[in-house]
Amino acid sequence: MRNRTKRVQKEIESIIGLLVLVAGLVGWYKFGTLKGVGISVGVTFGLIIIFSIWRKERFKKRVQQSRITEIDQMSGIEFEKYVGTLFESLGYRATYTPTTGDFGADLILKKGKEIIVVQAKRYKRSVGIAAVQEVIPAMKMYNASAAWVISNSYYTKAAIKLAKSNHVRMINRDELIQLGINFRKKQAGLSESVQTVEASTPLLSNVQEVKLTNKIEASIAATLESEAVSANELEAHLKKYRLKKSRESGLKAFHIFTNKTLDELVEKRPVTIDELRQIRGMGEKKIADFGAELVKVIRDLKLQ
Repeated sequence: MRNRTKRVQKEIESIIGLLVLVAGLVGWYKFGTLKGVGISVGVTFGLIIIFSIWRKERFKKRVQQSRITEIDQMSGIEFEKYVGTLFESLGYRATYTPTTGDFGADLILKKGKEIIVVQAKRYKRSVGIAAVQEVIPAMKMYNASAAWVISNSYYTKAAIKLAKSNHVRMINRDELIQLGINFRKKQAGLSESVQTVEASTPLLSNVQEVKLTNKIEASIAATLESEAVSANELEAHLKKYRLKKSRESGLKAFHIFTNKTLDELVEKRPVTIDELRQIRGMGEKKIADFGAELVKVIRDLKLQ
């Protein structure tokens, strides 16, 4: 994943180097002294730092708005920073390793004495055994207490088996969606998620404590409850509903709702008609035809 972004990173470093060189030449041409060169280079570095801070804040805002469909389109380095930003909201300090010579870790998460090495895999296919093999030796290299692999996808059976035998935590697409939902709600001030992550526990949801600290509308509360249902389970029920309506109406399945709309339904989990209107691809006609049944599928799933 990182190999695809190394070239871009090197280009950025080359541009920064060129800017500093040009600044030095301009300083010498303008002032004719080493002090002038130093001032010119210093100002350039200052502008670069300001630009970097601006980019970081801009990326944080982007993270707040990112759904799983946007995450799927991220580059490898963008995904690493996305993961780091999520866990920084949980009280961790994220440090990113170099794009080359990372010794098997894409980023390091620290909280108190806890040190976690992380392999971040933004994949379109299932993540294989190599990710686990890479992160295991990184624990010793970085003197870490735990090793995680985090992905927007799922894992092969071999990867899961190796991870279990080496106590490596595997955070998959479902858990990533859950983290993203909680992060956005926390940033929006609708709820506060208090999450404690234990490296020895197999699933993040088993050790996640969610406390609602604000008075929120019933529809939001219902949404939070429905998030306990896995994304896979909800997706399966929605596909089943789509197939049923397709057969009843004689329409193609994508005319009921597209896969992009399906992804957004799974992530946002609307439980009212007003919330359903916020889903891309759900126009008034589709809402009139399928809206009430769709929100009922999502709302009632936890009771099935």
